[in-house]
Amino acid sequence: IQITEITFPFFLVWMPERRPQKHEDIYETIHRFTLLIQRDPADFDAYIRRATAFQEAGNLAKALEDTKQALELKPDSALAFNNRGNVYLDMGEMGKAIKDYSHALRLKPGNAKALQNRGIAYANCGSFENAIADLSQAIQLQPYNFMHYVYRAIAYHNMGDFEASVQDNSHAVDLSPESVAAYHNRGNSYCDMGMYDKAIMDYSTVLKLDPHNEKAYQNRGIAFANKGENYKAIDDFGTAIKLNPNIPGPYICRATALHSIGRFEEAIEDNSTAIDLVGSAAAYHNRALCCNDTQQYDKALADYTAAININPKDGRAYKNRGIAYYNKGEYTLSLMDFSRAIELNPSNVDAYYSRARCHKALGEDQEADADIATARALQHMQGQFKKPAAKPQRGLSDATCHHSHNTGSSRGKHSKVQIQDDSTDYSHHASKSSRAVDRGERSYRDGRENEVPKRAPGDHQYMAAMAPPKAMKGMHDKSHHSARW
Repeated sequence: IQITEITFPFFLVWMPERRPQKHEDIYETIHRFTLLIQRDPADFDAYIRRATAFQEAGNLAKALEDTKQALELKPDSALAFNNRGNVYLDMGEMGKAIKDYSHALRLKPGNAKALQNRGIAYANCGSFENAIADLSQAIQLQPYNFMHYVYRAIAYHNMGDFEASVQDNSHAVDLSPESVAAYHNRGNSYCDMGMYDKAIMDYSTVLKLDPHNEKAYQNRGIAFANKGENYKAIDDFGTAIKLNPNIPGPYICRATALHSIGRFEEAIEDNSTAIDLVGSAAAYHNRALCCNDTQQYDKALADYTAAININPKDGRAYKNRGIAYYNKGEYTLSLMDFSRAIELNPSNVDAYYSRARCHKALGEDQEADADIATARALQHMQGQFKKPAAKPQRGLSDATCHHSHNTGSSRGKHSKVQIQDDSTDYSHHASKSSRAVDRGERSYRDGRENEVPKRAPGDHQYMAAMAPPKAMKGMHDKSHHSARW
């Protein structure tokens, strides 16, 4: 039996709990404050408010200019430092953002909004402990502010503490029963804990509150797929595609589900669409799996190679390409790929068994025995005690199939030999984070895993493997952009 595991793109969602201004309103606001500045070039409040409007309009350069001008007028303004930090946060300059938030806190100690914002910036740098410390202080100061809990939950999730993340999101739901972010992110944590029914309930609640949320459809589809309910998953992925046909995540996810039920040509088509959209390593890898299953070995090898070129540290792609080479009788090339997979993940038991078969095929019995001994020792250390996998059969390959980062796998069976997959993460970027269901290049984590400033932390797409979302880049509560603290 071949076991294919597939990791789906994972979206980690940070959503501002407010309605953004319409563009015409933003430009009207900019014009109004411009007139005030023309009348009084020393109007500090007008610069602060126009900077906020420029930021809402996406003109970060102008927003930065206005916050700097405000600081020239009032060098000791904690508000100006906080708001300039917001601009730097949107620009992805986390170090500068943290510096400004810290300055604001020195000028006005104990300000919950500055603590929240600095916590978000720390999280974007991957400094989750510092993020949790700041957000915990913000919660002590404002225990009624549900967004503090939402943001801290995201930091806990990125650290792998899913139970703490669930607890914080549940608290946020208690404080704000219509918080889309809290339900959605709690669903992500449930999914990573393998509690798919609870995840589906949360995603369904999100869709009642926001019927056009394509990320919720994608994530719910992932939960269905992890339960083995592939037809429901395909329906959800299809809806996500209809809502937004220009992001690769739902195509990669649907391709995974289609592959699981043997609809290889349709899966190839979806992966090809994802490749056209973003050139994802996940899509190349997964299309290669489909080509393997349809005996298109040369195409499979080309796609594995493309995936490796995008992500040279993708151990699973090396392992699967090694299997493809073995099936073609190219044992030396197969041996090289298995060796590279072992370098990337020295605890990969199956890579040792597979390399041992290559050594046997090349008449290198001593090396084969050494690899088998290493594999068995690793199995005892890992508590697996499983029998070695049989000789690879034509068209066999492995891939990963669980919700997002490293947890919960749903396995589909077909073909002839069991190939136990390792738990190597594939990171897209991350892309994208993405948590979540990203994972993939994390994802989609393109990540995009997000809606908080409508940018994703990463591209989490790896239907066949994705890493946890790297930080929460560009994600923060836009409500802090107000001129008020």
